[in-house]
Amino acid sequence: MHSLLHGFIVALPIILTAVAGVAPVRAQKAGALLVNPKRLVFEGQKRNDLLSLINMGRDTATYNISMVEMQMNEDGEMSEVTTPDPKGMYADKIVRFFPKQITLAPKESQSVRVQILMPSDLASGEYRSYLYFRGVKKAKELTKLEDTTKGLKLSVSTIFGVAIPVIVRHNTTPSIPTISRLTVAYDSSLRMQVCKGIIYRSGTQSIYGSLVIKFVENGGRETVLSTAKGLAIYVPNPMRKFRMPLSVPKGMNLTRGKIVVEMQTYTDATKEAVMASAELPLP
Repeated sequence: MHSLLHGFIVALPIILTAVAGVAPVRAQKAGALLVNPKRLVFEGQKRNDLLSLINMGRDTATYNISMVEMQMNEDGEMSEVTTPDPKGMYADKIVRFFPKQITLAPKESQSVRVQILMPSDLASGEYRSYLYFRGVKKAKELTKLEDTTKGLKLSVSTIFGVAIPVIVRHNTTPSIPTISRLTVAYDSSLRMQVCKGIIYRSGTQSIYGSLVIKFVENGGRETVLSTAKGLAIYVPNPMRKFRMPLSVPKGMNLTRGKIVVEMQTYTDATKEAVMASAELPLP
């Protein structure tokens, strides 16, 4: 499985793991912290929800909880918004959460309550910000470099954190994805075939799902070559590029059939729904 969940590194020694989001029953782990779910969506009459935090480490850990703004580029990479746009559709002004800090013993769990306050004059649209859980104490040391001539010792440590998107929808219309510009070529650096393409988004909601690439032989037999779970296209982005390596079984000839790329829902359903698909005939 090829993962397209989003992570990005900010100024060391902090590593921030940002998550595009998944279905409510799935969890995100950053360091020793397990957070479930890793995507909150408020729409309709929904105003409250809970996040469950579990310390999976061997030591007691403390986490500060705050809100940050993040943005996605056309390649799906996430980055922190250091100077928020005054006209940006951020959810931080209408999101309340409690507590602001938690301390968890090993294997201990605690809930964080998230509440939405909807002003009567709120403009229509999708609002998004991120709840950021940042470890206060230093995590496990990564490296130690010792200078024997000067007696200097350098320790590099990492503070782990996880960011959970909080999405508030007010009078929005569902988005419809479309897939186009498919190509398949051999990547010499990866030493394998790679499929590239673009997913376009219409409507006023973000799109979230899985991308599945299949090879369909002329006789109709299907073989899944690559799967990317946790793929999102966030408002206001109209499109997102993808590039996925293909795991082609030994002896399979990709010149006798077609490549089929599907954008599927990502839930706990036995069979996921197909939101969009595209084909690339291979001569």
